[in-house]
Amino acid sequence: DGALRFGNTGSNTVLSGGLTLSGPARIGASGGTGTIDCVVSGGDSAMLYLGNTNLNGTVLLTQSNSFSGGTMLGYGSNGSYVVIGHSNALGSGKITMAGAIISASAPDLTITNSVLVTGGGFRFRGTNDLAFTGQTILDGSRALANYSGSNTLTVADIVVSNTYYVQFEANDGAAANGPVVVNGAISGAGELIVYQSY
Repeated sequence: DGALRFGNTGSNTVLSGGLTLSGPARIGASGGTGTIDCVVSGGDSAMLYLGNTNLNGTVLLTQSNSFSGGTMLGYGSNGSYVVIGHSNALGSGKITMAGAIISASAPDLTITNSVLVTGGGFRFRGTNDLAFTGQTILDGSRALANYSGSNTLTVADIVVSNTYYVQFEANDGAAANGPVVVNGAISGAGELIVYQSY
């Protein structure tokens, strides 16, 4: 696997020109913001791992990217932030939500990729709405959390694996959070749980 680590705490670094993935690659920022301001390309073996609990900075992808191996947000554990500036910023493969907080730097973004939610959950925050139109599969008892306060997270059909449950959560004891709109069916044998907070 390849790896790219942006900056030290508080720094802001920009990568431009172009980035080609020949296989799996891990990208994180150890504080501050690492901006990938170029097209990321690669084939089906090019999976991009963004964010890590030990690298608590922000990775910003600004372009329409063409890699097709999929993306994991928050590999390892909860932590880090991923910001997208284009609807195709995360390529064309499956998106695995594993704890990193995703947000949009531009309005009216719609992501068509399918989504798998694993450990750490599907966490959204930011000042722009964000919509997902692909199927969302919850692998276990996982949460969909909108930490924005007022902006809307929209998802399509939700499939709950086995007899687990789907949770909708607010952040850090908040009395209310931004809306989560399910623009489709929720299927599976588990429960539907709405939490006010953790």
